[in-house]
Amino acid sequence: MKQFYMCVVLTATFCCGFVLVRAQDVIYKTDRSEIKAKVQEIDEDKIRYKLFDHLDGPAYTVPKREVFMIIYQNGKRETFSSAPLAKAEADPSAIPPGNRPAAESDAVAKAVHITKTAAAQTKSSDVSDFKYAPGRLVLNLVEGYDFSLGAMIESPLSKKLTAQQDAPIYSYINLGLLASVSSYADDYSGIVVWDLGLYGNWYFPVNKLSGSAKVNSGFFPYVYLGGLLRSSTVTVEYGEADDYTDTTGDIAFGVGVDYRFTKGFGVTARYDADYKFGLGVSFAF
Repeated sequence: MKQFYMCVVLTATFCCGFVLVRAQDVIYKTDRSEIKAKVQEIDEDKIRYKLFDHLDGPAYTVPKREVFMIIYQNGKRETFSSAPLAKAEADPSAIPPGNRPAAESDAVAKAVHITKTAAAQTKSSDVSDFKYAPGRLVLNLVEGYDFSLGAMIESPLSKKLTAQQDAPIYSYINLGLLASVSSYADDYSGIVVWDLGLYGNWYFPVNKLSGSAKVNSGFFPYVYLGGLLRSSTVTVEYGEADDYTDTTGDIAFGVGVDYRFTKGFGVTARYDADYKFGLGVSFAF
């Protein structure tokens, strides 16, 4: 129990430590000027914002037709159908044919149906060998990026477990470390986003809880929560805007399910609050 409480305190401290001051949104206009702001609302024909260095001041609006792109505080971007005037005059064929997809998808997570094994089998030597400490390599299927890859590695908070079905809840909690990299580039801008975080993962060993002897294989649904550092490097290929790197804190949260074919290998699917759906492999060291 002491080890469990220590890890909970560690995770909570980690999460709280990354509540950082957010950077500004940047509005890039078609005349190649920029506005450092806090975007409040995007209507059909205008964008409402406040100046970043005067957030207590009045709200302003800019016609949507005069805005080419917004790069938000977390590195995510949104482009509009308007192209920079100078770029359009020099090379009309370079204007995008329409809005590119936003970095955040409105997709809703599909529920994962868990097949529960009802047949009770004779306990084998695999029972006393139960230990679930997976690693995962996940390809994030998030819109708005050309590439997004995440990695997760975990360590159990409790010692090696037996097949007790009434084991305490903390027996099924792992402490994990995650890292991910995402990138996007076009003729006008480029973004590279790095995440590094610490999280707690509460998983459910379906085979073990159903009385199966094959406790190290089958379904392992999980829910994770933690904190992370996010570093976003933005490059702009037009105008006089300088490249910049922004580091912020954020929350890591998601749900998923592993299916282990053997004790050492399986597949995984997840839904992350930031990166939406992801598919990959699950493995043990």
